[in-house]
Amino acid sequence: MSNNFKFCPVCGSPLFAPKSKNKTGKVAIGIGVFFLIIAGLGFVYPISTDGHSIIEVDEFCKSGLGQLGQLFSASGQQTCQQVKLMSYGVYGFGLIGIILIISGSVASRGP
Repeated sequence: MSNNFKFCPVCGSPLFAPKSKNKTGKVAIGIGVFFLIIAGLGFVYPISTDGHSIIEVDEFCKSGLGQLGQLFSASGQQTCQQVKLMSYGVYGFGLIGIILIISGSVASRGP
């Protein structure tokens, strides 16, 4: 046993305990920030030759003109389906990042 503890002469319990270094919260915050950066790139990084991002292409597919284009083109329908799944991924990364940052900040506060 180390001599860093002072013990109660009556019951023998330690009077103070060393602080444990909990890095779980900091790791969760770091991973959350990483996920938010990926989500941010999904909002601004162009995926089309015209320079539109995943979210912009998904909004175009949801518009009236995009729905009409999907009606006449099977490849356009397949592309819009893929873009919709990618936009779900972008939103998912953002949501997971926010949850990790909140839970990491709560966990790092400690008792």
